[in-house]
Amino acid sequence: MNAQQELTQKSLLWLASSIKGVLVVIDTAEKVVFANTAAYALYNVDPSESMIGWHIERVFSYTGFTRAQSALLRSLHEGIALSDVKVATEKGTYLLETSPLHSGDTIVGAVALGYDISDEEKAREELHEIAGRLTNANAQALQHREALDWFIECSPLAIVAVDKYHNISYINKAMLNLATAKAQDVLGKPYANLLQMLDLAHDNSTLLHVLQGHNIHNLRHTIKRRIFDVSGYSIIHPMTGESVGTIVMATDVTDKIHMESELARLDRLNLVGEMAASIAHEIRNPMTTVRGFLQILASKPELQTYRKFTDLMIEEIDRANGIITTYLSLSRTTVTMRPCDIGTIIKRFAPVLNADALMRGMQIRYDVETTSPVNVNEAEIKQLLANLVKNALESMAPGRIVTIKLCEYNSAIRLEVADQGCGIAAELLPKLGTPFLTTKDNGTGLGLAVCYRIAERHGARLSVETSPAGSVFIIDFLN
Repeated sequence: MNAQQELTQKSLLWLASSIKGVLVVIDTAEKVVFANTAAYALYNVDPSESMIGWHIERVFSYTGFTRAQSALLRSLHEGIALSDVKVATEKGTYLLETSPLHSGDTIVGAVALGYDISDEEKAREELHEIAGRLTNANAQALQHREALDWFIECSPLAIVAVDKYHNISYINKAMLNLATAKAQDVLGKPYANLLQMLDLAHDNSTLLHVLQGHNIHNLRHTIKRRIFDVSGYSIIHPMTGESVGTIVMATDVTDKIHMESELARLDRLNLVGEMAASIAHEIRNPMTTVRGFLQILASKPELQTYRKFTDLMIEEIDRANGIITTYLSLSRTTVTMRPCDIGTIIKRFAPVLNADALMRGMQIRYDVETTSPVNVNEAEIKQLLANLVKNALESMAPGRIVTIKLCEYNSAIRLEVADQGCGIAAELLPKLGTPFLTTKDNGTGLGLAVCYRIAERHGARLSVETSPAGSVFIIDFLN
């Protein structure tokens, strides 16, 4: 070997020893002819003990490998090169490449080169785990998004989203129903079209205020004859701070307002009832005494000249006493009830009602169906009818007709008293049933208050429908 060849061989040996990967060369006798420092570390062999000349199976005994697992032996005996062979050891995971060594056409040995890929494998496993978590998180997020979409779509809140160009980007079912529109009619279209569908074309100040970056909360609007609390929130871009869109929500509070009004009316009735219970008896007792003395005076012969005055005073005392009796009925909280056919009560009470109508030159028409019995107090039902019919007759001109109707309606027994008067003024409707509220010159304002109280004691609902052609008072008794 000349100097040049010796230098080349030493350089190759130095290079092979310096490689960070594992490098092992065996001959045809399966003995090690070269192993670098990394190979000693992989096979757990003390570097002071040379592996040169070792049979490869002795090396395997340090690692737990078998001949069948050895890619190096396959390359030696089968003459094939193998790549990307993963080998798991106590030191970690290695990626091997093996190849036969030739001298001409003859295989003279085999070489194995491997690199520790434990960190890459660990990173790959971590990435795989992260990917799995992300997949699960995405699936959960998708489920949450679908649930949120379902909630928004099915929410009773009417919701619409408008982009920065004032075009509608989203609208839910409640808002579509309110506008009586289809999604394709409004999506991507100017919000002004929706306002027109909602009969709000004349008032777009609320939405404009929100589109300018301001938020509003529970601003009351009347939409399609219903009362709504409207809230709007501007969507602000986190980087620029500019408004990029708007979400507007409308909550129907019509029933809530009516319920609050009804509760307030009942509170007033309860207050009047408490007042009635505390003072009515105190007023009635001295009036009874005065009436008795007037009767005595009226019977004396020497005072007959003043008889017409004493009779008038007695009549007025009786009228006042009747008002007190009505007033006292407001203080009752419970009455004795039993199953009754309301139709039978109406038929028995009809002669009294007809007599009052005939005296006024009017008629009463009856449309009474056979209905199921209901727990009622007969005397109070008669008082209810008398008050409603009296109000109906007083609202009409002679020759007109009052209609009393009884039928089964849904799960209730419905009683209706309809007149042909001129209707009730809109500003009075919320106040109906308030004690002492009257539009009559000589009215007490207690008739309807008593009717509402009777309905309340019977667990019934009293409502009214009115127009310039007349009014209908409706009482629904739960069957």
